[in-house]
Amino acid sequence: MRDEKAWKWLNENELSYKIWNNKYRHNNESFDEWLDRVSNKDAEIRRLIYEKKFLFGGRTLANRGTNKGSLNNCYSAGFVPDSLEGIMQTATDIAMTFKAQGGQGLSLSKIRPKGSLINNTFQSDGIVPFMEIFNTVTDSISQGGSRKGALMMSLDINHPEIETFMKIKSDHNKITKANLSVEIDDDFMQRVEAGDSEANRIFNILCEQACKHAEPGVLFTNKLRNYNLMEHVDSYQIETTNPCGEQPLPKGGCCGLSSINLSEYIKNPFTPDAAFNVDEFRQDIQNIVRAMDDLVDENLPNHALNIQREVAQKFRNLGIGVMGIQDMFIKLGLTYGSPESIKVLDEIMRSVITLAIYSSSVLAVKRGTFPEYSEKMFDSTFYKNTGYGVFETGQCKSMGLRNSTLLSVAPTGSIGTMLNISSGVEPWFSMHYTRNTKSLEGKDTSYEVWAPIAEEANKRNWHPETLVTSNDISWKEHIDIQAVVQKYVDTAVSKTINMPRGTTPQEVREAYIYAWKKGLKGLTVYVDGSRDPILTTSPKQETVSGLDSIVPVTRKELGKKLEGASYKCKNACGGLYITINNTPNGDLVEVFANPTKQGGCKANLESLTRQVSDAMRSGIKISSIIDSLAKTQCQACVRAKAKGEELDGSSCGDIVAKCIQDRYNELHNIKPTQVQKKQPGDGVTTCPECGEKLRYESGCRSCSCGWSKCG
Repeated sequence: MRDEKAWKWLNENELSYKIWNNKYRHNNESFDEWLDRVSNKDAEIRRLIYEKKFLFGGRTLANRGTNKGSLNNCYSAGFVPDSLEGIMQTATDIAMTFKAQGGQGLSLSKIRPKGSLINNTFQSDGIVPFMEIFNTVTDSISQGGSRKGALMMSLDINHPEIETFMKIKSDHNKITKANLSVEIDDDFMQRVEAGDSEANRIFNILCEQACKHAEPGVLFTNKLRNYNLMEHVDSYQIETTNPCGEQPLPKGGCCGLSSINLSEYIKNPFTPDAAFNVDEFRQDIQNIVRAMDDLVDENLPNHALNIQREVAQKFRNLGIGVMGIQDMFIKLGLTYGSPESIKVLDEIMRSVITLAIYSSSVLAVKRGTFPEYSEKMFDSTFYKNTGYGVFETGQCKSMGLRNSTLLSVAPTGSIGTMLNISSGVEPWFSMHYTRNTKSLEGKDTSYEVWAPIAEEANKRNWHPETLVTSNDISWKEHIDIQAVVQKYVDTAVSKTINMPRGTTPQEVREAYIYAWKKGLKGLTVYVDGSRDPILTTSPKQETVSGLDSIVPVTRKELGKKLEGASYKCKNACGGLYITINNTPNGDLVEVFANPTKQGGCKANLESLTRQVSDAMRSGIKISSIIDSLAKTQCQACVRAKAKGEELDGSSCGDIVAKCIQDRYNELHNIKPTQVQKKQPGDGVTTCPECGEKLRYESGCRSCSCGWSKCG
């Protein structure tokens, strides 16, 4: 039975509700019961969740108060020992961790290579057989019946079997249940830059595999292991990361996750006065740090292994992340990856880390420092790079710290999609896309996903240049965003660098070198088409020779100087607002269509206009586009016309065609075939219906006569 309160909270979105109901709801509990359970009846945290400002990670949302498993997402098995007993014990340990519903990372770097002598008698089979064992374990152990085990395997780039490791996923039937990453130190990268032939040969193989197969990812180990608050604390030795790479951890290390929705901290959104509300955030972050610290103790009985409990108690790791970054940018009128967005994000992330550290210091006064605390933390390169912000070094030293780690930026794919905001530090994949998932229904299922922030921006005619998507953004802009976030995150940032179809291994190589120089701890590149995606903008198609070479110009490539006109039209379901944009030289490049409040086939319209826009930017003749749409018929329109209703076309497609024709005629001084009611642009202040002066309310131009730009 559907919970109406949850349905309303999730804006009546089917996919959002399915995620909440099938992944995070327990025993058909009500929405209020769910809020009480996941917040542990903490009034402040309950409020933050209800206001969509904060969410715990998936394991906490699903398991808290249920005795089903761990509240932590992230675990590390560290370096796998170079012995059969140690390897098999690792397999047992990761199986038990999966059973408790935690994801696991391990490093194979200590295992001797194939051909090495064992006890001066036998030859080692190398890493591959053990990779297959770990892969089988991951495939076999179900995490609470809802998802399979999550595993990251990494290997030092100087290991003799690194070529085999990097190429193993060329066979798509091998190692299908684990992410792979290559551990790269500064010395190797310096050798690459110096022209060392062997280093460049290995590096080029890595770049080629990543380009073709989206794996392996890379971990820059010097930055990974040294750029943190625990840099000078000898008892904290980072060995590897969790499966998504946002948590570098020591052996047996573990961490719970949570995320702050930064977009909900923008005051006066969609106005020139939009700004990040630091004062409001300052109050909330203290409650968030306290709530995450509570989880450390609450989760101690749920760990699968004694070493996990011991490490959790010694270091009290927190993993507070952020999400909704592009939504935040859009509300501020900033384009993701632009210099202005980088500058603003730098200021915001500095506030996040300084306030998080200060909150942990305040908590240390009340509850005590973590057992391995040392004042050496304040000598770390990371701490010095924060710029201190709202507190002084001496003040924090005098109070100590409650936690060894604080910030960690996870992908937030599930919880971000549930809230229908941009995930982690990623931009929107598309303002409208199909998400393919098996975990929600137990079978392959596709859902339509919309970006409400785009709809809101369009209604307000607010900075259309901000509505860029992942493929519109250059790889340098992706990396620049990740770099500024990483500067203020003491653990790591999980991020995918999207690259367009046709990207070469040389371009991947340039991206990796640039990322290393920018101080990233790790990254994954995804070249469009290199593997079956979870997110798609159209149904999967077989490659057809000659067709894949026709690639539409991206919105980003068009630049910011677009012109356009909007039309208010009548269809059988109510009304449509259709916007046609063109370049300064008169080329039509994109179409948007939004139904009025009375109705309209929104999904069909979105799909239609995306395809039309792609066709325009692919160089297809406008006359051909018009011909393919014109005079198409919708039964609702046919019935409405039969009843004598005056409509602007026989279907939405037909209406779009007429608007395209009219805009084309306007641009080329051709007498229009049909007169539409053109909406006023930014410079128009009078009503098109009665001529009275327009007023501006709630982001929309309207008139006392009842006319409204927003319908």
